[in-house]
This record gives sequence, C-alpha cells and structure tokens, in this order.
Amino acid sequence: RIYGVDPNCFKGNIDEILEQTHPQDRQKLQEAIDQGLKGKSFKTEYRIIRKDQTIRTVIAKAEPLYGKEGKVGGLIGTIQDITDYKALEQRLKKNLNLLTQVQALAKLGSWELDLTVEKGLTCSEETLKIYGISSEEWEYTYEGFLKRVYPQDKKIIDEIWEDIPKKPFEMEFRIVRSDGAVRNVHQRIEVIFNEKEEPVRAYGIIQDITEKKKLEEEIRQKQKEVQKVQKRFQVLIGKSNDVFEIIDREGIVRYVSEAVEKITGFKPEERIGRSIYSFFKQTNKNSLEYNIKRLLEHPDREMHGVVTPNLKTNEEKFLDVRMQNMLKEPAVEGIVLHYRDITRQLEMEERLAYLSTHDEWTQLPNRLYFKKEYKKLCDRAREDKTGFAILMLKVSGISYAVYSLGYDYGQFLFLKIVERLKTYLGEDYLIARYAEEHLAIIAQGFSRQEEYEKLVGQIIALFEAPFKIGDYELDVSVNIGVCIYSQSEKWDVEALKKQALAALLQARKEGKNTYKFFSADLDIAHYKEFTLRKDLRNALEEEQFSIHYQPIVNMKTNEILAAEALIRWEHPDWGLVPPHDFLHLAEETGIMIEIGYWVIRETCKSYRKWLDQGYPSIKIALNLSSVQFLEKEFVENLQAIVHEYDLDPKFF
Repeated sequence: RIYGVDPNCFKGNIDEILEQTHPQDRQKLQEAIDQGLKGKSFKTEYRIIRKDQTIRTVIAKAEPLYGKEGKVGGLIGTIQDITDYKALEQRLKKNLNLLTQVQALAKLGSWELDLTVEKGLTCSEETLKIYGISSEEWEYTYEGFLKRVYPQDKKIIDEIWEDIPKKPFEMEFRIVRSDGAVRNVHQRIEVIFNEKEEPVRAYGIIQDITEKKKLEEEIRQKQKEVQKVQKRFQVLIGKSNDVFEIIDREGIVRYVSEAVEKITGFKPEERIGRSIYSFFKQTNKNSLEYNIKRLLEHPDREMHGVVTPNLKTNEEKFLDVRMQNMLKEPAVEGIVLHYRDITRQLEMEERLAYLSTHDEWTQLPNRLYFKKEYKKLCDRAREDKTGFAILMLKVSGISYAVYSLGYDYGQFLFLKIVERLKTYLGEDYLIARYAEEHLAIIAQGFSRQEEYEKLVGQIIALFEAPFKIGDYELDVSVNIGVCIYSQSEKWDVEALKKQALAALLQARKEGKNTYKFFSADLDIAHYKEFTLRKDLRNALEEEQFSIHYQPIVNMKTNEILAAEALIRWEHPDWGLVPPHDFLHLAEETGIMIEIGYWVIRETCKSYRKWLDQGYPSIKIALNLSSVQFLEKEFVENLQAIVHEYDLDPKFF
C-alpha cells in the first residue's frame, strides 16, 4: 500500500524497490541494503515515487535473515510512511516563524523637535518615563537627547540626519537611562521641510521595545529547544512506541515488537506462541475474529478498529489497530497488526467536547449548548403541542465587585449566584451561562402566564439577600426578560430568543430587580430603538437636530429672564423624537460629545444673533451629559466656542 502497488504484482526484489526509489535517494538505499546483506541491521529514510507519480517519504528498518548455514539469506523489516509527519514538521517550522513576530504590549510616548530654536525638543510624559527622567531633568535640546543614546548607536542617528527621508520612517536604537539601565526603543518619525527643502521640524512616537527584544531572544531559544525536540522525536521514531505484531492464519502470535511491554505489560516472549485472542476481552475477541476472517477472505483489504487489550495492571487502554494480510509476503508470511495507544487522545477529545459546550468556571452549559437544547425543545414543542418559556437574566453588580475587590471576587460572586439559582430551581430547569453576566433559563411545565410570573418573581426574590464572599457581603440586582412559546404563534427558531432579549432590554430600562414579558408593543419599541441607534450618527450630518428654547418669564412684567436650550430630533420616519428616547443611545454609541458641542455652538450662534438684533442679554441654561465633563479638554473647547462668537461666558 505504501508503494501504491498491487501486492500480487510486487515481486519484492531489490531492483524493483530501487526502481521506485527517488533517483536522488537510490544510492543511499543501495548502501543501506548492502549493509544489511553483510549482516548488519539498518535504518534509513528515503523517498519513493508511486505509480501515480506521487512522492512519499518513508523510513525503512531491516534485520538480516540467516539461513541454516548461518549465512545471510535475505532481509526482514518494516517500512513506515512518514510523509504526513514531514508535512507536520514543515507546518511546525512555519508556526515557529510566526511566533517570531509576536510583540509585547508597550506604552507609546511622543515628542516634537523645533529645529529653529535652541531648546525646541519637547516630550510627552510617557517619553520621559521611557528615558527614566523627570521633566525637571529634561534639557529640551537635541544634545540632551543625544547624550542619552547608547554610545555605539549614535552612528544610527548620524546616518539618518545625513540623508533625511522625505517620508515617515522608523528606526531602532538603544538608550541609557539615568539609573544606568540600557533599554531598546523604536521610533516612528516624520520630518517637516520648508520651501528650501531644509528640515525645520520633526515629530514622532517612541516605544520601549526592550521586552519585545527579550521575547524575541526567548523565541530564538525556544526554536533551538524545539529543534532539539524534533531531533529527539526522529530518534524516537526509530524506537517507536507503536506495536507491530505478526500472527498466522490461526491467530497464533509469531512476532511482536518490544514496545508491547510498554503498552500491555506483557513481554514479547510471553505473547509469542500464544493465541492473540487470549490477550483481549470477549467483545474485542469477537471483533478481532471477525476482522481476521474478513482479511483471509479478502487479502487485499486493510481492516481498522479500536480495541481494549488485557493489561497486567488495572488500567484501561484504547488501541487503534490496523490489520493487513501479508501471508503471501515471503518476508512476513502472516497477518500484520499495527497497534497505537490512543487512550489520551480519546480522553482529550471527550474533555474538549465538554469544554466546548460548558462554562469552565461554573460548569453551566454555555451559549452553544443552550442553542442546541433550545432548538431541540422548539422542535419537540411543535410535535407535542407543549409550551415553555425562555428567561434571559442580566446580573448587575458583578463588575463593581471586580473593580472594587478584584477579578477573583467577581468570579466567586457569580459562582455563588449560580449556586443559589441551582439550589432553588433544582434539576428541572436548564440554566446556561449565555454571556459574561447573562444567564438563560428554560422553564417548562406551566400553562398560564401567571405561573411564569410567579416563577420570575421568586427568582428576583433570590437576589434580595446579599451574597457573602469572604469577609464581604455583596449586593447584586437582576433584570429578567421572558418570552413564552405559544402554539398560536408561528415562531422562528431564533425569534423566541430575540424576543426574550428585547424584553430584557426593556426591563433594564425600568430599574433594578424588574422583569418584562415580551409583547407586540415591546417589539415595536425594540425596532424603534434599533433604527434610532442606526440613524443617530447621520442625524448631525443631515441637520436633523434643532434647538427649542423654553423661556423663563417674570409673570408681573412679562419680561423674559432666561431660557433653557432643549434639543429635538426631527427623524424622517418617526417624526419629532424627544431627548429621553435618543440621548441614552448617543451615550452608548459614543456620539454624545459631538452632540453636546453642537448644542453649545448652536446656542452661542443664536445668542449672538439675538444680541446683534438688539435683544437684551439673558441667562441661557444648557443640559449637558455627564460624559461631556469627562472629556480632557472640555473647558478649553467650551471657551473656544464662546470666544468664536465674541460672547461673555457669564450668559450661561
């Protein structure tokens, strides 16, 4: 099979073997065969060209066969196809090359150099940290930078200034910090030239890549280690842990390799001469008998299976076995069984299958498992005309515990929540970890919504008592969205889940420890919110926002004392949208700051127009999001807008 020829047509002589050997490897194989015919065992690796012109790489191992007179009469050995291993080796090398590109995360600093002044080199705080100096120690000069460059790397800087690139460029060099530590840095630089092509300004970013360099060195060392492992693996192939066994047509063991002792505990001499069936349990014995019978009936076939042999220990092992009829092969004259221990592989597959469908921390089914079970339940409900409900839970307060006490506290808090739910609900409910702080529950066996409402209320009540984690008692809250499967509705498999999530979203808007059942009105509200969120960013560009001013009037004199600026959104489909319908969406999508500045600018613009038209000055009240005040340069930007319209900021 390895040579791709019909066993009946294969003569087995040396010339025929050499003829199918790759031309570049024939001499090596001939030398190895000559060595074997001189009475020495050999092992050699070479390539063969099959009849279909495919090239395979094999390892041949052989021992001399002696005749009655003690002379070498032939060779006996094995040939193993290692083409797949060679391909694996190439992929491993490719992966190792990819590893060399791995870089450690690092902070970036920035700097700017004005070449027209003496002290024109300014640096960000992070840049100073990289150099290991304070702002008081920094000279703000190019010379100050140069004296911190590692002496042998100053030539790198000099070469750049001798022929300055016109495009942004990158460079690496070393620096010496004030504490004497040598660090590797990477810079990306752009130089600005004047009309005379003279450099006048340069700016760039700097990154400490010392750890990256260390990592690259570690990777190089790892590559050397991997190469050692590869070489060791090649040696191990020569002393393979795979077991090769030859039996006659009655099942009597005639030969078995030494590796059998490692796997079964039986030495080769304990097996040779005995029936192979005596080393297997009854179920495997029956299977082996059947497969060997089939091999005798169909010599050209190869049989394959998994067996569990009798061992000298109390262990249980699984062996992959491949059987081939080589009774007509003079060098073998038997049925060859090739065993490979796959026990760990099967255990790993079983473990991976579990991990792929369960949350490792809580041991709850995960989203993938939930989806599979949910689909089965939908199909069964259609057939049995039964009902069920999906409860989507969002637990709030875990992030605060993580922020305040650490990640482990958050993990143990979530575990306590799961334990409390499982204790109350028991085994009749499927509880899954749908997302980081989301749980999904499938409830069955109820016929009326009131029963589901009672269940949801009881679940919410579970969160009234705090959760004790170590020395702390932690409070959390929960929101629940519920959607009930009904035979009267034509549910899509995904629809029920989406409706439960829509109900959850609405419940969260109504405050802590609340729940909501899905309804058609909720679906419309969910759709409206979806479209508003999608169209929000274009609203500014398409001038869909407007400012309405609500006056504050002196009731005695009818004098306008002040006014409040209120934003409104004239949506092309939904009409006039009030602020409470879209401002929270603006905060979530990150456009709130832009809207805030638009409100400020429009208000200033209108106020300037009123003053120019002779109206008296009044106070104007603005409603700004708390997000606006977190912006680093908010005060400066506000002053700039006010000054742009030449206004006294006291009018706010």
